[in-house]
Amino acid sequence: MAKTLMFGIDGGTWTVIQPMIEKGELPNLAKLTNEGATVKLRTMRPAASPMLWTTIATGKIPDKHGVQLFGDTSKTVRCKRLWNIYEEMGHPVGLCGYLMTWPPDITNGFMIPDLFALGPDTQPPDLKFLQEFTLAQRRTRGAASHSPGYYVELARKMQQHGVRASTLRSALGFMTRRTMTNMPPKERFWRKSLVQPQIYADVFARLYEEYNPVYAGFHFHLTDTLSHKYWQYLFSEDFDDVPEEAVARYGQVIPQAYQLADEILGRFLGLLDEDTTVIVLSDHGFGPMDPDPIPVLNIKLVMKTIDAPDYIVPMRIGRRWYLSAKDRQDKGVPQHVIDRLSAAYIEETEAPLFGVTEYPGYIRLRLPRYQVDLTGTGVFPDLASYPLSELLKYDTEKVNSGAHHDDGVVIVHGKSVKAGATIEGMRILDVVPTLLALDGLPVASDMDGQVMTEAIDDAFLRTHPVKYIDTYEEEEQSTDDTPEGEMTAEERDKVMGRLEALGYL
Repeated sequence: MAKTLMFGIDGGTWTVIQPMIEKGELPNLAKLTNEGATVKLRTMRPAASPMLWTTIATGKIPDKHGVQLFGDTSKTVRCKRLWNIYEEMGHPVGLCGYLMTWPPDITNGFMIPDLFALGPDTQPPDLKFLQEFTLAQRRTRGAASHSPGYYVELARKMQQHGVRASTLRSALGFMTRRTMTNMPPKERFWRKSLVQPQIYADVFARLYEEYNPVYAGFHFHLTDTLSHKYWQYLFSEDFDDVPEEAVARYGQVIPQAYQLADEILGRFLGLLDEDTTVIVLSDHGFGPMDPDPIPVLNIKLVMKTIDAPDYIVPMRIGRRWYLSAKDRQDKGVPQHVIDRLSAAYIEETEAPLFGVTEYPGYIRLRLPRYQVDLTGTGVFPDLASYPLSELLKYDTEKVNSGAHHDDGVVIVHGKSVKAGATIEGMRILDVVPTLLALDGLPVASDMDGQVMTEAIDDAFLRTHPVKYIDTYEEEEQSTDDTPEGEMTAEERDKVMGRLEALGYL
């Protein structure tokens, strides 16, 4: 059977990729682009990565797969993802870093969960040391939290599982430089961020050779993280008053992330046989954030005032806040939370404090454009009143300058791909149906995407016409929608910490 490698570049955009290809800075992406089919991929709203990557992996809309926002886990997913389909056919699969893969949901192959994992579980379990280290780094924000002996033993384990000496030297070099120099936090952040993907790529390469998976996926999230924080330095002409010295210092941060992704991709390409289909894709694109000052909500104060339960997880995308519940399959966001937010108003004008919109399993809060001086009082009837200046502040420092945009990236390469094709109108829903067709497998009629036949070689289509089946799901679906447990306060704090570190809070 043909194999598939999915390489996810989170937030990848042609705005960055195309100029870098033209400069010869992304040789592996250039090769795939020149020999394969390319797409400007259309995402969906809200552009929340857990929902988008689950939609990509299922070919189904969120109402079917169940994942909406951060705080969900693999237990939330209601239908099969592409790797589940291959595993149930008896084939080994392997994933590293794909969102919503904690806890692991496979047994035949390997799975290292994503950066929002709430625990160290891996498949096989002897890889837990990697996740334990990553979770410890998050809790301590990278500060030294172990004895020298621990790091010696960690390096030994890493080497046993495929981490190369050059990667370990790179990690040691960063730690030494951080200790010996007065590195600014903004520089420390991106330099530290370059270390983890290299470690996980080394382990993935070793596991790929060991398990020889029919379907494999590697998720590279750094492009999204750094684009949020450093966009203004790469595209300073789109912003006012970006200091020249800052552009000189940080203008190559985002390109370095893309170059690292390209290097890792090139290493993986060297492991593949000629029958492997490679798809490189992003869940959304990137661009400049709204130039107007953004009112940043004191979400912790609001959550406390309205008595929101611990399982409610807030997330900010631009001017909008999203509140989701881990147990949404049962009762979702409590009605008292919705009612209290809807009733809040500005005392002086009697205008609503929030625009509240309900969706299945979550709600959206839209913040109106306030006066810059934030004069006035926000009222939560029968609960509390606060000066607007206590409820909100303006993000005048522009901690984040990049925002999710609609157009993402797809590059498909393989024997059954129509070389040189440029595809228009492809949605993230269309990825799985198209990959199944490229592999000669039937597409499920209950998937909401369609096969992009424009990406498939004509000769292959003649010998392998697109076939359909009703579904890949079991005939007897469970009717028990009761969640396996609401998110604990500790788990919620972990999710909140990751959202804050990545710029969503």
